Amino acid sequence: MQISDESMKPTQDGIAIPSHFILELYEGYQDMAQACLNVKEAINQDEGEYPIFMPTYGDSDTDHYSNAARVAAVESITQLFYQTESDVFHREGILCASPKTVAKIKHLNDTKSQFKAAVLAIRNYGKGEDVNFPASRFTSEINNQITKKGVRCKALTKAMGTAGISALDLKRCYSEIRVLPPALQAFSWTWATTHSRAQRTTVAEVMTEIEAIEDGPKKDSMIAALAQCNSIEPLVSKVRLPNQLRANYSYLSTDEKVARKSCTISGVVIAQQKHLPRHHWRKNPGQVDDSQRLARESGIYSDPIIKALGIYRYVAKQ
Repeated sequence: MQISDESMKPTQDGIAIPSHFILELYEGYQDMAQACLNVKEAINQDEGEYPIFMPTYGDSDTDHYSNAARVAAVESITQLFYQTESDVFHREGILCASPKTVAKIKHLNDTKSQFKAAVLAIRNYGKGEDVNFPASRFTSEINNQITKKGVRCKALTKAMGTAGISALDLKRCYSEIRVLPPALQAFSWTWATTHSRAQRTTVAEVMTEIEAIEDGPKKDSMIAALAQCNSIEPLVSKVRLPNQLRANYSYLSTDEKVARKSCTISGVVIAQQKHLPRHHWRKNPGQVDDSQRLARESGIYSDPIIKALGIYRYVAKQ
């Protein structure tokens, strides 16, 4: 891919990106995409000898262990782009894999790390003295891209657009495929509930967020609510996150003793063996309202002052 010098010209926002950053980003994507193709081919060659279990695929046990479930697992493992409304990806499953397939999957994980490094290089470039925008804002925005779909700093947006990879889902590109230890004995899914993020913010920061909203009654009501606060009053921004999928598993260690561990799960996991371990699936129990717990622990009001943005006031000390 040839990158023109246009990338070095500042935009209206004063952003100029050296062409080698964009080239590294593009090459990182190409390596990752090729690794996905190699993984897909290897998994398909394992068919018949290495079983699959996808608990959310289909409606019966037959469906969960079927070749169609294997196809769904492959699509999930190799997905790099944002989903459309018609796309359905099943992210829960155990796939048994041959040594060759395991090697291909580990290589895919390596290419993901290299691609992430290319993204982070652009972030680090934002810390340079010759960049015409605040490094602190640049850093916070690029960090947000991991948890908020579509939120990217302007420099990264420009770089990905120039490289022709704007539709990439960075969250999926960063997500490592978990390869479990050999001699896996048992595996069960579980859910971490009351999973939320709360951080201190200011009236000025909230106002900046409100100003980005399209004019209308909703925006006016937010401004009116914020006007109740003193300009130096600390506030809390609370974001409710989905329940987090986790897993507990056991395996035989090198000294033939049973080892037990737990981990977070971001997709289909890989078992380095020809048979499935004992396994148990638990459905998502649904969201639990933790507003009272959060208020009690952190000293904030249980009701938000701006519900749409998750903004709370601290309870005044007596």
